[in-house]
Amino acid sequence: MKKSPSDIREMLAVLREFGVSEDELREAAINAAKEFGISLVASKTKCDSVSEFLQVWKAGEIPLPLTVCRSCHLYQAYQLWCSANGCMPITEHSFSCNLTTLGVEKFRRNKGTIIDPTGETERYFGVKAGEFEIALEKYRESLRLDLAKKSPWIEAKA
Repeated sequence: MKKSPSDIREMLAVLREFGVSEDELREAAINAAKEFGISLVASKTKCDSVSEFLQVWKAGEIPLPLTVCRSCHLYQAYQLWCSANGCMPITEHSFSCNLTTLGVEKFRRNKGTIIDPTGETERYFGVKAGEFEIALEKYRESLRLDLAKKSPWIEAKA
């Protein structure tokens, strides 16, 4: 029976439910891919910036609260982070697909998709999403000011 990347994703989802660490999950994925002859080169390069962004966000290294938020706002935060770190952002659709691949919980609602990095699904969603949106605006403004300081010939947009 031929295995596919979706089979590996399912296996990783089961392992994640049992609390297996991210490092062990990564190693299991690599081993499974090798065993089934699946190349990880393309998906590794696609997921790298998203994975790194999520790690930085979860570690509190960017000024955004680790809370439920709208997918579109998280994508905007990702774009800002890429800009600040010299990365080329991927499309919003690819970003969403990579979140799924990386095991981030997403829920479809009337006004879009909700991202839940904490597992506290929809708890105080309106308040928490608002907090994230305010923090996103502050982050955007701090990057504008930082850019203006580094490049005095570029005016920061108001």
